[in-house]
Amino acid sequence: MRSRGRILLLPLLVVCGSLVAGREALATNTYPNYLGASVSFTSIQETSNLGDPELPPAGPPLGTCCWGAPAGVGDLLQFSPLTYSAQASGAGGYDGTGAQLQTLITATGIGATIDQIYLSEYGDAALSGPTGTGGTGVLASMAGFVTVLEVSGVAVTPTVISFNAAGPNPFGVTGAFSDPALGAGTFALPGNAGLTSWSGLVSIDLASIVPNATKVQLSFDNDLYAYSEAEGNSALITKTSIIIGVVPEPGTFALLGGGLLVLALRARARRE
Repeated sequence: MRSRGRILLLPLLVVCGSLVAGREALATNTYPNYLGASVSFTSIQETSNLGDPELPPAGPPLGTCCWGAPAGVGDLLQFSPLTYSAQASGAGGYDGTGAQLQTLITATGIGATIDQIYLSEYGDAALSGPTGTGGTGVLASMAGFVTVLEVSGVAVTPTVISFNAAGPNPFGVTGAFSDPALGAGTFALPGNAGLTSWSGLVSIDLASIVPNATKVQLSFDNDLYAYSEAEGNSALITKTSIIIGVVPEPGTFALLGGGLLVLALRARARRE
């Protein structure tokens, strides 16, 4: 982790900072393909592109990153990072950690299409200190693109759909963090002193934008920031679970919701 000079208006800068094409890649890790119930996840690649690569204690070798190999359940893909965090303390403390994930998602069942894609993330924030004017806090950011490559199994001119958990979003895309009143995933003193559990969710309703999509590329940045304003203050944010869920048809929505809940509960139990 590292400290820099005082960062002013950081939350406003970070909201616009996700998925910045010019950010330097620090390390890359490629994960095995996963064949789900109705879709496949292939070319799964994660690149650290902000701050220092965060490595699990017994994870990939030095120079790689970041969340560890995912586990698949049905049409869900879950990452469970152990040390993916940003931490700052003292006067003018600042730290940022981020990684970009890319994967191809292809419908594999007979007549199956990719109707909806969900991204959800979970973590904790810990803030403390005698000075609490909002200048000590943390921020989570999740933003990216879904590019439609095939419709009904036929290659098409790519359609790019942007998304942002903090919004604004185009038609067919919704996004929110666990407490929208806090803004774009921001938790700060004095209101969020102590330990806070947080979550973020993005829903891309492909069926309403490009019906019958059968192959898409998903690319998104997943960033954490921490900043501190005074001596004696500290800010820590950790991310413990990132889930990619695909709904191949409307009738499986309830099944996806149940799967997300199970994975979230598992992630929470693992940390307690």
